[in-house]
Amino acid sequence: MEDLIQNEVVSDNGATIYIWHENRILENLPVWQVYGFCLMSNGTIPLVRDKNEKRFTFPGGRVDEGENPEEALIREFVEEVQFQPEKIKPLGSLEVIVKDINGNVINHHQQIRFICYADEAGEFIPYKNNFEVEERIFVKPEKLIDYISWLKSVTGQAQYQSFLKNK
Repeated sequence: MEDLIQNEVVSDNGATIYIWHENRILENLPVWQVYGFCLMSNGTIPLVRDKNEKRFTFPGGRVDEGENPEEALIREFVEEVQFQPEKIKPLGSLEVIVKDINGNVINHHQQIRFICYADEAGEFIPYKNNFEVEERIFVKPEKLIDYISWLKSVTGQAQYQSFLKNK
């Protein structure tokens, strides 16, 4: 039995429970999003910032109909950071349970986290092909927490530790 690493975020609309499943993708639970920790050959990780946003995120996003999670990750990388990741490996899944104010589950899905690698990033063109990405930066792994606020949560720290173990 795995030890569950979880945290709960409560709001006026209800609560969201996040559960990290290291080295595991949950069967029969829809995959909503994918994100990748991509280790560049120089030891940095790419992050992106969309137009009208102040925060940076890992490359990734929604899984389109007919795509598997790895295909979605590759597509999102090409769209957002404008290069293709290599040696893609799942780190695990983040189970997300959204409840309304009465405690009823209104959404239950998972987000897959990957580790991947790349040698060269190449040129970056803001808004290429009408995508919303305005900026791409590269950050040392130990500085990620300065850019990605959810890495401070219990489940965020667990995902970060999974990345460090597998890099």
